[in-house]
Amino acid sequence: MSEPADLSAIEARRLIGAKKLSPVELIESCLAHIAATNGKINSVVAIDEPLARLCAESLEAAVAKDEPLGILHGLPVGVKDLEPVRGMRSTWGSLLFAEHIPNADTPMVTNLRAAGANIFCKTNVPEFGAGGNTRNRVYGPTSNPFNLELTVGGSSGGSAAALAVNQMPLATGSDYAGSLRTPSAYCGTVGFRPSVGTVPAPDRASGLVPWSVLGPMGRSSGEAQDPPRFARLQRYRRYRAGLRLTMEEVGRAYVEQHKLMKRVISFFEHFDVLITPTASVSPFPHAQLFVEEIDGEKMPTYTRWLALAYMPTMALCCSCAIPCGRDHKGLPFGIQLIGSRGSDLKVLSMALALEEAMASDAETARPVSDWKALADDNAPVRATANKG
Repeated sequence: MSEPADLSAIEARRLIGAKKLSPVELIESCLAHIAATNGKINSVVAIDEPLARLCAESLEAAVAKDEPLGILHGLPVGVKDLEPVRGMRSTWGSLLFAEHIPNADTPMVTNLRAAGANIFCKTNVPEFGAGGNTRNRVYGPTSNPFNLELTVGGSSGGSAAALAVNQMPLATGSDYAGSLRTPSAYCGTVGFRPSVGTVPAPDRASGLVPWSVLGPMGRSSGEAQDPPRFARLQRYRRYRAGLRLTMEEVGRAYVEQHKLMKRVISFFEHFDVLITPTASVSPFPHAQLFVEEIDGEKMPTYTRWLALAYMPTMALCCSCAIPCGRDHKGLPFGIQLIGSRGSDLKVLSMALALEEAMASDAETARPVSDWKALADDNAPVRATANKG
């Protein structure tokens, strides 16, 4: 028999609105899933259970009083640990911020709360979100629910793994070089990278580097249909390699990026979407920081293996990663639907239609993790309580 935490976000929200599911029942079920599975996969890294229960009670009272309900009313939502949450340990995966307790939410979290979300935990990331493998020196690695020795990708790996084992119905992510999409492919979940500019960025550090965006993650593309409500803040990341570039090299890169964008715009004058694999390789051991070689070719940088994801980013495309069965190793395989900037609704609609069509075929249906096999009543929950 299914439990409340096993419900899709859409179905859970429908039942809450119909007074057939209590937000309290839902959060308790999610907390139970975390207690049972987190000791092995390490997806949730900070959690406030007392506040989550208080919030659920308040949300339940609003339903009972027939008050207007937000689009996310009563749904537990995990926040990627690159976005500060008021009163909850927020580290960016770095020892520099290992004990950091923010005194305010980011605008994204503020909007999630306003839509009725129960913000109750943080999900794991690589340090400062850099790289495609979710591990850091604060919390350690996040394991793939389909094989605990393998990576979940990055940098939204904690969110993808949490969704894969039904620890929560929705989670947040961010995407520069595939950070929403690669973890989704590796965990059999969905990640949507919205068009640059779709989500306002009031605290943006620089307007000259528009490629990093926030976006939603769920178990189906139907749950990612409203990115403007789901995220409000974009983050500019600095990579060490960039510090070694000359102004001339940076200038040439911008020229080439503009040429690429124009070619892609021309392409989408003739095609609705481009469909590609989401990741270039199967999930690899999480002890390995990144992919060093593909088919005998040495990767020139630690991000080169992510080219299938970062090339659409450079062309300012939107993209939705959806599950597509399993690969030759029996691990989750994902495809991404890429569209021109501003075609978000078209891409999401086509992703939903394709996902529904593939669900009827065992070869392409979404792979589902056996979370009960991961459950260990004796394993300690590795999420940390708030401090301060």
